[in-house]
Order: sequence, then structure tokens, then C-alpha cells
Amino acid sequence: MITAPVLPLLIPFLLIFTRISSTLLLLPSFSLVTGSLRIKLLLSAMAAFLLTPIYIRGDLVSVTSGQLLFMFESELLLGFACGLSGRLVISGLHMGGQLIGQVSGITLSEFTLADETTTTIHGRLLVLIGISSFLVMGGHRQVVQALLDSFQFVSPGAILPATPLADLLRDTGGLAFQLSVRITAPILLAMLTALIAVAMLNRTLPQLNIMAIGHNLNALLLFVVLLFSVGGIAWVFQDQMVVALEHMQQVLRNAATT
Repeated sequence: MITAPVLPLLIPFLLIFTRISSTLLLLPSFSLVTGSLRIKLLLSAMAAFLLTPIYIRGDLVSVTSGQLLFMFESELLLGFACGLSGRLVISGLHMGGQLIGQVSGITLSEFTLADETTTTIHGRLLVLIGISSFLVMGGHRQVVQALLDSFQFVSPGAILPATPLADLLRDTGGLAFQLSVRITAPILLAMLTALIAVAMLNRTLPQLNIMAIGHNLNALLLFVVLLFSVGGIAWVFQDQMVVALEHMQQVLRNAATT
């Protein structure tokens, strides 16, 4: 039986834990880390333990079970929206890698990661480049800051309408599509130009039989273009991720004031 003095501590802890855990569970993780689910839950519990003293409220003792259920539902939806927004941005890299593989004709077999997601080798490469550069540039601190600011804009237990969260996911999906286009456009343009040049040369001088080595030329060209595009991929992903985080903060700020 939970006594009344414990409720002002337990309820904020559970509300904060629900938002943080639902956010982290949807964010992608490196497949090299085993037990990532347990690690995310442990990090969520530690963060909730640190934030609970800030949001202790004495009026939570008189909250009914129905109101408490709506609070947890609101925290769960908000966490899912924030986590899914980050996952949508990462999916833009997967989409770009799949397009590169299809246009270059070097689409290798798909493989399944530890988090049950399926991707291609080019998509995995772009994700590793983007996330690694994002972490090197201090992006993890921006993510933590955005998550902490969400509690400042929307206190634990506040009930938000579903419309701002739906708008957040819609706009983030657009940012993911822009990310995919900005990353793959130069690479696809170079690949298409090479394909047209090889086709015209084969048409002009068929005795050279250039089409026999066309696949090798595509692989070599793709390697060279990706090598020179690493810096641009890192910069574009950093830019789009910062825009997504700022947009999420703006949506939560507007939702809290209405």
C-alpha cells in the first residue's frame, strides 16, 4: 500500500520516466551496443530521479485515477512524438542510401539491425557518417537540452492536444525528405551523368565494349563521389537535425501557451 506522503514523489517520477523512456525507446541506437533497451530504460530512470525534486507538486495527492491516466497518456504521446521525430530524420539517411544503391545499380542485400530495422549497406553508411559527425559536433548535448526544455515548456502531467504533435510529425517528415534530397542529389547527378556518358561512348564506339565494364565503373565512381561527399553529408545532417530540434521546441512552446 502506497502511503500519501510518497505520492508527491512517486507520481512526478513516473510521469517524467514515461516521457523520457518513450522518447529514448523510439530513437535509433547503434547495433553494436547489446542490451540497448535496458540501457535506455536505465538512463530514463536516472534522468527521472534527477528531475523529480524540481517538479514535486502537493496537489498530485488529490488527483483521481482517471486524471492520472490522462496524464500518463499525454506524457506517453508527447514522448512518442519527440522520439519519432528524431527517428524520421534518421530515416532520411536510410532513404538516401537506398536511392543511391538503386541508381548506381549496386544495391546489395538488405540486413536487419539489432533494433529490428532493415536497411541497405549504403543507408547504414550514411547513418553512421551522419550520427558520428553529429556526436562529434556536440549534437548529443543539443538533444539533451531539447529534452530538458520540453519539461520547461510542458510540465509533467500537463495534457496537450493531439493537433500540435501531429503537426510536429508532419513537418519533421518534410525535413527528412529534404535531408534525403540534399544528400543524394549531387551523388545521383554524378551517377546519371556517368551513365549517360558511358551510353553515348558505347553508342559511338561499340567496338570498345564499354558496357562490359560499366558496373565496375559505377562502383568506382560511387566510391569516389561518396569519399568527397562525406563532409557535405555531415554538414547537411547537422543542419537538418538542428532545425528539427528547434522546430520541436517551438511547437511545444506554442502548445503550452495556447
